[in-house]
Amino acid sequence: MLPNEISYLFLTKQQMQALTILLHLHPGEVLLLNIEKQLGISKRQVKRIADNLNEEFEELEFSGMTPPALEICDGLLQFVPKLQDAEYVQLINCLKEKYMSVSGLYQVLMYVLEKRSFTLIQLASALAYSESYAYKLLGRLKKFLKLLNNGIHLTKKDELTIALAGDESAIRMLHYLTVMIVLNGNTWLFQSIKEEEIVTVQTYLHSRRYNELSPLNRNRANTIFAIYESALRNNCHIPQLPEAVLSLGRYMNKEKEIPLYLKYLKKENLGNNDQLHQELVHLAYVINYFTQELRTKKEKVGLGKGLCSMEDHEIVQPCFELVNKIRTEFPLSDENYYFLIYTLCNRLVVIHYLELYKYMLFDDTVNFTGEAEHFIGDTMDEVFKMYRKQPSFAWLKNSFTQIIVGYLTLSANTTQKVYVEFLIKPEYKSVIENSLSLQYSEKVLKIVEEYSQANIVISDNCPADSQKKYFFFRDVFDQSAWKNLGAYLNETIKDEVIKNVRLSKF
Repeated sequence: MLPNEISYLFLTKQQMQALTILLHLHPGEVLLLNIEKQLGISKRQVKRIADNLNEEFEELEFSGMTPPALEICDGLLQFVPKLQDAEYVQLINCLKEKYMSVSGLYQVLMYVLEKRSFTLIQLASALAYSESYAYKLLGRLKKFLKLLNNGIHLTKKDELTIALAGDESAIRMLHYLTVMIVLNGNTWLFQSIKEEEIVTVQTYLHSRRYNELSPLNRNRANTIFAIYESALRNNCHIPQLPEAVLSLGRYMNKEKEIPLYLKYLKKENLGNNDQLHQELVHLAYVINYFTQELRTKKEKVGLGKGLCSMEDHEIVQPCFELVNKIRTEFPLSDENYYFLIYTLCNRLVVIHYLELYKYMLFDDTVNFTGEAEHFIGDTMDEVFKMYRKQPSFAWLKNSFTQIIVGYLTLSANTTQKVYVEFLIKPEYKSVIENSLSLQYSEKVLKIVEEYSQANIVISDNCPADSQKKYFFFRDVFDQSAWKNLGAYLNETIKDEVIKNVRLSKF
């Protein structure tokens, strides 16, 4: 979430408290004392917020679920009945959308980002506000933009016309992130562009990548296309990109659909081919960053291989050197090696050169403590010399470390060796072994025949060796026993991965 000083510009104090409570209610209950301490309010105030939420739940329109209820029992605030994950997410999304739909500042921000240039009368008329209230909201918008501190501001074009000014890339990033606050697949937030227009163009292009996206990712892609469409309709163009970004973009951005899309829609707005290329490169970087499913892993690995031949390139060089130094200390498969080179190059462009870092300032940072993470950070300090003094560097380091550690776990030797024995029902042995073999790859969990090789024993009797992990399994016809076994093995595998990556070298 945004810091309170910014969030309060959009939401009331009561709305902020309600959302905070809901965010603490996953997976279904929370201690009242924790809520009281978190919000600095009394038990009576928590109950009042819960009662208000119950009334709001009744007013919301849910798909395929009955409105839930919040109840207080034995010092716990809980959902009755307990919500499934999908229901919980739907509830949060519906409530955020409701709150933003009645937020005057949010509606003004969306209007200004889409229109770019307007008069006070036009703004008031479009949002059905009085001119005095619209003027007040513009004042709050100026305060919001000042708090963002990214150079975007309102300016006067003439005596009556107000315009949104600033770096075009930063404005489009803001537009995207503003929509993402409430995006849940049900609401189209653009006034001058219909979603059907974007879908029709994608159908015309026969885009395989687009058609294979999930509904949520198609909605995300439609949003990005609509933002570029809106900007170009307002004759707002991406400024000259650095040559390093353009030259890398000529290699990296190979989608046929994106240039076709722009040529199909924008010939009258873009003027010369140079401007088309600027828009193409910018759009391709952004959409592949936010919609990572647009390219398959095989495609990303292929691009990573090609980037290795560009090791002297200004953007590729530090990413290439970083991954090579990591590979000298930690095992990394060829596939993940090339994948990381591609991923880091694309992230470096979007976070630093396209200035996404300006909006990452409000993200929670991760406190890295593992040896692998410290090595990555120290190596970045060494090889990213030209970026170290840039305001983007802290966010590059944070992003890169999370990505790299995630792929180091795939190369970690974390195989759990399991020995199965039953004294009372020996026939259970084969049932357990065959079931586990079907559910787990041998890279993760391997059935062994020798007791001495095992680090986990599954049995109906306690082993004498206390050095081995032990799971008591009574009956194969007990569904809860299977559920508990799965939870135990998954937790053990997760703990081993974390231990290997965060606490020691492989």
